[in-house]
Amino acid sequence: MDKQKESSYRKRKPDLETESLRIWTSIGIEAKEVKKLAEEGKHKIEVDCGKGFKMRLIGFTKMIDEKTDQIVFAYKFKKRDRIIMYYLPDNLTQENKQKIKIFMTKVQAIAGMIGYELIDAQKSSITAADEAKRLKKKFTSDYMK
Repeated sequence: MDKQKESSYRKRKPDLETESLRIWTSIGIEAKEVKKLAEEGKHKIEVDCGKGFKMRLIGFTKMIDEKTDQIVFAYKFKKRDRIIMYYLPDNLTQENKQKIKIFMTKVQAIAGMIGYELIDAQKSSITAADEAKRLKKKFTSDYMK
């Protein structure tokens, strides 16, 4: 499993926070650190959010299939929010789909027992990208007034 370290920007309050998003603006050393963190690792997770926009998911622990050398499952605990974010790639083999289905049933049961919510990181990323687009339009139109 591939574990990445957390960036220093996470230690401070977000620059913008909505119900579903926490956004930090990183400049200087932080920006370089985030870029390096996003580029590290052999198995990157990118979510296509539509219209050519892709979001890179970082900080996830990844499970790799030894036969295909591809991600079969990735997860990230967000203790503050009592959330387990998970990622399932679209290109799973039929064999891995069956195994992951059994695994996810057990994870859902355990998460419920310990009071955590399971969130699909891929769907969440697409929703966050849509919200970010709306925020950008709002701030741009407010700035132009």
